[in-house]
Amino acid sequence: MIGKTFLSLLLLVSSLSLQAADVTWTGAVSSNFSDAANWSAVGSGPNGIPGANDHVIFDNSASVNCNFDTPVNVKSITVDASYTGAIDANTQTISISENYSDISNKIDAEDATISFTGSQDQAMVYKANASFGTINVQTQGTFSFFTFHRIKIDHLVVSPGAKVVFCKSLSLIGQLDAQGTAANPITLESYQQTTSDKAIIKVLTSNQIAFASFENIDARPGQLIDATNNCTDISGNQGIAFTSVYKWTGAASDNAWTSPQNWANNTVPNSTTANVVFQGVSQDCVIDTDI
Repeated sequence: MIGKTFLSLLLLVSSLSLQAADVTWTGAVSSNFSDAANWSAVGSGPNGIPGANDHVIFDNSASVNCNFDTPVNVKSITVDASYTGAIDANTQTISISENYSDISNKIDAEDATISFTGSQDQAMVYKANASFGTINVQTQGTFSFFTFHRIKIDHLVVSPGAKVVFCKSLSLIGQLDAQGTAANPITLESYQQTTSDKAIIKVLTSNQIAFASFENIDARPGQLIDATNNCTDISGNQGIAFTSVYKWTGAASDNAWTSPQNWANNTVPNSTTANVVFQGVSQDCVIDTDI
């Protein structure tokens, strides 16, 4: 009987330790995230710092700055508007299984990698002109960039099976990788479902897209999005090529349209469904044939 009671208590304590807890930043002894003495409660991470079972909170409990001096793996991060300190994520990897909310842009994550790893819907809330390094969307549900303000992301990576929702705002994306599979395609769409309220995405350098569907996305401000690899045009998209793309390079000396060497794929456009792109080059093009 005593053995059964002890076992029951042990199981109860174990289950309680796995429940999510709020862990608030106090900065009591230093500015380091990795120091358990800087938090309001013992976390589920290494040495008692916030871990995978914890909701991390920054509020008016402290004004001390926080330095992410270790990789972070938590349920959520919430930075309340009442927090007056600053948070430097440095080059750390931050893994989040629920939501990220920083309505005052107190977190400097321009050099960090943020991975959203939840098994359910997740959201990212931020203020205007927020800047991020790499964002990995591995969410098994729907991931939402929940704001109507501009965001800058150096590298956005969307994993197979994820659905990403953009609000009506300008998203500056250095590099976009959204490579789904036949079994686990990707969805990229606007939060607003009317053609007058498209999400605006400006891809600055390159994109790798496969097995993805698009809806109400306007990509015209940036690089043409090449969606020719098993992608689907649901409706309302602009600046996205779902058929063959031919990009002018002007690499040959003659600048002639009919010279294959003047095209990125060494093939002269010859289809009425081809998308011809002149972008990022200064070489002239001489149209020396009927097109």
